[in-house]
Amino acid sequence: MLLLAACGSAPPSPEQTHIVTGCPAVTRCTLSATDPATNGELLDDQDITEADWAACAAKVDIVYECQQKAANP
Repeated sequence: MLLLAACGSAPPSPEQTHIVTGCPAVTRCTLSATDPATNGELLDDQDITEADWAACAAKVDIVYECQQKAANP
């Protein structure tokens, strides 16, 4: 039986990287659940909620900027 050099065991080829064109999909913004029992927890919850809103605003900004670039190349 003839063995070919290319038929030996070798690591699999790396998976192909997909290139996506266009803007990212819009996803829902969520706020963390809260159940404060003390004033200190209420203040902490305010910080968490503000951080959640900031993360949401950043998502909106990314999509908006992408759409603006696509509309005005």
